[in-house]
Amino acid sequence: MIAPHDYVGQDFAWFGIEKHIGSGAEAEVYLCRHVPTQRSYVLRLPAEDDSLWERDGPLLPPVNSLIEHRNAIGSAHAGLTRDGLKMVVKGQEFSFSVVQLYGVRDGRYLLPVSNNWSRRGALSFGAVLDVSPSLPGTLPFWEMLQHLLVVDCHFLDQDRLNEAEWRGRWDTLLAHSSSLDGGLQFAEYSPRARSLIDACGAGSSGMDGPTLEESAVMRIIYGVLAGRFTLDQIEASLSCPFFRLNITVHDIQYALCLLRLYQEVDWVESVARMLGPAPLQPLLTLLDGFTRQPLDHRADPGIRERCSAPPRDAGAVPADRARSRVRQSALCRPGESRELSYFWYISRTKVDLLSEQYGRGILETFKELALKLKSPVVDAEFRFANASPGLVTEVRRLEGRIAADVEPLDFECLNGEEDLPPFFYFSTPGARSVSDQEFWVAGHVDGVALLLVGAARHVPGTFTSTSALSPSMNPLRAIREKAEGESRPMHDLAAASSYAWQAIMRADGQNRVTLPTVSGIAATVAIVDARRQQTRRAGIDGIERIVVGTPLFVEQI
Repeated sequence: MIAPHDYVGQDFAWFGIEKHIGSGAEAEVYLCRHVPTQRSYVLRLPAEDDSLWERDGPLLPPVNSLIEHRNAIGSAHAGLTRDGLKMVVKGQEFSFSVVQLYGVRDGRYLLPVSNNWSRRGALSFGAVLDVSPSLPGTLPFWEMLQHLLVVDCHFLDQDRLNEAEWRGRWDTLLAHSSSLDGGLQFAEYSPRARSLIDACGAGSSGMDGPTLEESAVMRIIYGVLAGRFTLDQIEASLSCPFFRLNITVHDIQYALCLLRLYQEVDWVESVARMLGPAPLQPLLTLLDGFTRQPLDHRADPGIRERCSAPPRDAGAVPADRARSRVRQSALCRPGESRELSYFWYISRTKVDLLSEQYGRGILETFKELALKLKSPVVDAEFRFANASPGLVTEVRRLEGRIAADVEPLDFECLNGEEDLPPFFYFSTPGARSVSDQEFWVAGHVDGVALLLVGAARHVPGTFTSTSALSPSMNPLRAIREKAEGESRPMHDLAAASSYAWQAIMRADGQNRVTLPTVSGIAATVAIVDARRQQTRRAGIDGIERIVVGTPLFVEQI
């Protein structure tokens, strides 16, 4: 068992717990500093959460949604009704200021989980973090950056460039990059260039902030080059205080250094032609935005807009789950691009059924649709080669309607003690199995397993059959008996589901170093107790129950 002071002085990624500042009835309270931005935040750890205290050492990163999830809900609602409200009591004027709560992504970035607004037209910082260097159109810029470094090293070796000039152009970028000097084999026979590269400590920094590759600056440039972001969105985002929370001094340094490379020099005929003109405009937009203060939404309400629905009251769920549901909300933040979504599965049948009935309201018609929605393999035939833009648009529309009308819970919050909800959310590292007829997904979060099954004809594109299920157990038949309300089922659903879950986890999980994360919405079929004799075969202990469903869509994130 550990004491409250044992958390003081502990670090997790870019955060440090500096001191214990108080004890309340439900929590120990700490001052926590975000090192890259040097901003301080209050961190509360629930006193009744045994996972934090009944252990040999501090839990890092700490998890506190046991108390903060409901506070995020309250803060979100208060933000709609009380924020900025003034009141006079006995001659004294008081102003309400709503406390914002933030989730921590990847141990590094702060994403708001209780705010209701953003700068009009702004991106969420989560959208920037989702940008990958592998997006189409981004690779040439990085290659040209490396090529310019090679050119500068070549002229340094020929004494056409002095060391001070070379260091002014490259020291900061190389010190905070893990791969910028990766192509400099020539430096092995150029001791002068090699010694300068070694002296700046290439790739040695980045523990206290983003490296060049993962910085917001590079991600934004990549996003613009790939057509994912517009310059107007970048300008609006930099004036949004929630976006600016994660802009560090590193980002400003990188932007200045990259701009310095664009300055014409004597030893290169045309730097702009070499690096290409396309990255220059987002770079100038970034630097201009960095010099301006974020706008105050209270002073000018016309600059803001609602950005998401308040968090759902789903009880105590782990902190990373509460954060991910906000980050992956169906209700996209303004300007977020979803064109690059990668779908494993979209049930065209369910999409059409829901779209057809939504004119009367989903809650009124769900009983009529329940059997069709729950049935994993329905009779209607809808064949399509890929997730067409029109189908994706309709899925997004339905996603928003379901979120507003039904307010589904995350699957790990379902316990089977009350009436089953029509739909649930899921977001989990997922294993999959596809046969000629069936599409299966398995995952788990906090002792709750997820098992989804649908018709293989709704898998976009082509696929290789990878079915790992033995026909003797026939889990699909057991699920269909439950979905169709069979009064005397011939199959044990708990045993069949436990078998299918472990078989899919073992077959796909053993073939991957890390399972990809998938999210989506599914119709609820059943919640059953897990059979440990089966689930432990996947090498995963502690699975207590299995939520069985059939998906509307499955999207890799």
